[in-house]
Amino acid sequence: MKQIFFPCGKFDDEYSNFLLDDCLYTTGRACKHGACLGSQCYCNDGYGGKGCDMPDANECKYRPCDVFGYCTNTLGGYFCACHEGYEGDGATCRDVDECKIPEKAARCVENAECCNLPAHYTCKCKAGFVGDGFVECRGETIFYICVLKTFAKSTQFLSDVDECLGNTACGSNALCVNTVGNHTCECQQGFQGNPYNGVSQ
Repeated sequence: MKQIFFPCGKFDDEYSNFLLDDCLYTTGRACKHGACLGSQCYCNDGYGGKGCDMPDANECKYRPCDVFGYCTNTLGGYFCACHEGYEGDGATCRDVDECKIPEKAARCVENAECCNLPAHYTCKCKAGFVGDGFVECRGETIFYICVLKTFAKSTQFLSDVDECLGNTACGSNALCVNTVGNHTCECQQGFQGNPYNGVSQ
């Protein structure tokens, strides 16, 4: 098959003859109301068929499909289908909740939760843990000294992020107590009120 090179832009008479001949040569039908590219006839608006020789309204220009779907014009009609990540008949598309699909939700590691998003999903580490949710969710490594009667031993283990390290964890005049995956606030002795927002004497 001969190769034809032409400049970008609208097709004019100088190139249309080559394009018509190319489709006629490969498919046996001239491309009457369209442009032949790669041995395929692409029809102008209002025409359809293999040679773009049949009048055909392009219903897709009226956008009959859902905003999350796409339209494909056919000779004498059209059809709608939903984009990836959505389900439905194309006229109505709704988001697929990937977190309800066991094999996808199972990609979230321990200490992570599956979060559905429009057209996709992600895995997010739970409070007190850090990571990407797909590979790992870990707490900070800390050391504790355990003293038992006459000897001491050092134990290393994974724990949570200490929220009390920030100055905004509790209100004024309150004490922050770190717990695994969270924290609590307690009023200092002699104070009362909401320890999370501020206390008074």
